[in-house]
Amino acid sequence: MDYRKDYYQLLEVSASASKEEIRAAYRRLAKLYHPDKNTADASAEEKFKQINEANEILSNDFLRQEYDAYRKEQEKWAEIKAKKETVNEEIKQANKNSYTRTQIVTTETRTYIKGIITVKYWAATEQRLATGIDKELDYKITPTEASIVIQKQDIHSAQKIPLDYLRALKESDIFSVPISQPIRCEVATELGKEYYELTLNDIRIKNIRLDGITKHENYSYGTLTGNIYGYSPKFTYEEKEETVTECFGETGRTEHKEENGIGYVRKEYYHPDCSTYWGNWIPVPQTRAYTSANRSAKQTPHIVTQPATTGCGIYVWLFALLSLLYLAPQFFIVCLVLAGLGILVYYGGAIFSSVSRILSAVGLGLLLLFLIAAVRSITGSQKTYVKKKTNHASVKTTRSARQQTTSADSAGSSPDTLITHHLKWQDYSGKSYEGSISVSVLALRNASNLHSRMSGNFYTEMSDIYKTMLINDSSQLFYLYKTFDSIKMSNRLDEIAFSQVLISAIQSLPYFLVLDRGCNENYQDDFTRNYLATCKTDCCIGNELFGVRTPIEFLSDLKGDCDTRSLLLYLVLKRYNYNVALLTSNYYKHALIAVNFTNEVSRQGLNITIDDKIYYLWETTSSDLNYGEVSSSFNNLSYWNISLLNKKI
Repeated sequence: MDYRKDYYQLLEVSASASKEEIRAAYRRLAKLYHPDKNTADASAEEKFKQINEANEILSNDFLRQEYDAYRKEQEKWAEIKAKKETVNEEIKQANKNSYTRTQIVTTETRTYIKGIITVKYWAATEQRLATGIDKELDYKITPTEASIVIQKQDIHSAQKIPLDYLRALKESDIFSVPISQPIRCEVATELGKEYYELTLNDIRIKNIRLDGITKHENYSYGTLTGNIYGYSPKFTYEEKEETVTECFGETGRTEHKEENGIGYVRKEYYHPDCSTYWGNWIPVPQTRAYTSANRSAKQTPHIVTQPATTGCGIYVWLFALLSLLYLAPQFFIVCLVLAGLGILVYYGGAIFSSVSRILSAVGLGLLLLFLIAAVRSITGSQKTYVKKKTNHASVKTTRSARQQTTSADSAGSSPDTLITHHLKWQDYSGKSYEGSISVSVLALRNASNLHSRMSGNFYTEMSDIYKTMLINDSSQLFYLYKTFDSIKMSNRLDEIAFSQVLISAIQSLPYFLVLDRGCNENYQDDFTRNYLATCKTDCCIGNELFGVRTPIEFLSDLKGDCDTRSLLLYLVLKRYNYNVALLTSNYYKHALIAVNFTNEVSRQGLNITIDDKIYYLWETTSSDLNYGEVSSSFNNLSYWNISLLNKKI
C-alpha cells in the first residue's frame, strides 16, 4: 500500500463509493487500459497496474479502512498546518514596523593616472645580520618632497583603463613608504602645463632608479625616480530616503523537549530583518498530576491546626526580619510604627469603649501620616532608582599630585596631577586581572587643545585625523604600557592570550556615546535617537569634534564609544608589535579593529585578508565577544573600509 497515491482518483470514484461502485469502475477502466487493447501505448500498461493496485486496496475492507484512517489524519494535520501558517502570518504582520529613514549614500569615482614621479628622500641605516658572518647595511627611506609629471593621455576613468595600464599595475608592487599627501602634479596638455594637488591611493612605482646619492655619517640623501601608477578618489554624498520594514517579538512558534525527566520549552523570535531565530531552552515548572487517587482528597480536605509558635515558621519570619534590619537599618523606625499600629488595631476593640474606638481611628490616621513621613524622610525622595547588575569592570578612580619637570627649566618643576583608574576585569575564560591606568592632567590638557584646533572633513580625511590624534598621544601612554607589561610578564601570556587581555579590559568598560553635537539635540539616525531616548543615566559625551575622542581623552574618564575605543586599541596593539587594522563603516556607522596573529589560532571567525595575511575582526564595545565574533548586523565585509593599518616588516 502506497499512502502517497490517491486510489479513489485512480478509479475515478468518490471517497464514499460503495463496493459495487468500486467494482464497476474497476471493470470499466480495466477494459479501457488492458495491454492487449493498447499494444501501441506503452503508458497503458502502467495505468493498468495502478488500477489493479487501487482495486486490491479499496475492495478489501480492512485495507480500505486503514487507508481511509491515514487520509483523514493527513487532512487533519494539513488543516492544522494551514491554521498555524495563517496565525503566524497574522503575528508577523502585527510584529512589523515600517518607517522612513534618511541615509547618506557615499559614491566614489576614481581617476587612474600614470606618470613619472620624483621623490627627494633621506634614509637612515638599519643593521641586520647577513647569511654569513659579515653584516649588511639596509637603508630605510623617508620621503621629504615628491612631484609627478603626467601626460594628459595617461589619465583614465575607472571604466576605460587600457590593458597595458592594467598589466603594468599588476606587475608593480605597492609602494609601502608613506608619501606626504596631496602630491604636486604637473599635467602636460596641448595648451601648456597645468598644476594640481592630488591625493593618490594604491600607489605603485615601477622601474625605480636612485640618483644623486650622498652620504653623511649614517644617513644617505638622494632622489628616487620611476613610473608611478595610482588613482585619485572623489567622493560625493547624497541623502536618500528609504522605507524600512523591521520585525520584532515572538513568532508564535514553540518547541518542547525532555531531558533527565525535566521538560524544556523555547520560543521563536524575529530578527529585525524578519528572519527568525530560536531562544534559549527554559525549564518548564513541574505540576502535580490530578488523578483519581487525590481527587477525593481535594473534595474533602484534611486540615491540621497547629499552634502558631510551633514548627520552623516563626524562625523563618524572624530571620527575614533580622536580615531586613541588617541590610536596611534605616527602616527600623518603620518596623516600630507598624508594630504599634498592629497592637492598636488588635487590642483597641477589647480595651476601649465606643468613644475610644473613634479616638483609635483618629490615632490610626495619624500613625499612617507619620509612617508616610518617616518613609519619605528615610528614602530622601519619592522615586526609587534600581542599579542593574552588569558584568562591567570594577573601576576605582583617584587623583594624586606629582611634580612635572619641564625642559625649559630643568632645575624647576611645575605641578601636575595624575588621574588613576584601578580596573578589575575578567577575560573570556573567566580569569580575573587588575591594574592601574594613569593619565597626566597636563597631557590631557594638551590633547584636548590639539583636538579642539583640528580641522578637516571627517568623512574624507578620517585616516589623517586619526593619525594626528595618535601622533600626539602615542608618547603619553607609558603608565598604561607599564601596567600591561607587568600583566604580560607575570602571567607569561603568549601573543593571542595577551591580545585577549588587552581587548577584554576595554570591552568591559561601560559604553558612552560620543557626539559632535549636544546630547540633548535631535538626531536623524535611528541608533542615536533611540539610544538617547532610552538612556536614563550619564551615558553620552557631547560636543566632541568629529564625534571621537583621542586616546588620552578616553583614558582620562574611560568614557568612549566604538571608534574612540578602537583608536586606543589600535595604538596599544601597534606598540606591542601586532599586525592590526582599524576598520570603519559609513554604512553601519560603526568601527572596530582587526588583528593578525603570527601564531596559529585555535578557533575561526569573521576575517579579512590583507597582503596575504588573515586579520580577525574584533568588537571593542561588546563584552565577551572574542576575535572573529561579530554581530550579524555588521558582518557584511563589503561595507567595511581600512582606515589605519600597521604591518610588521
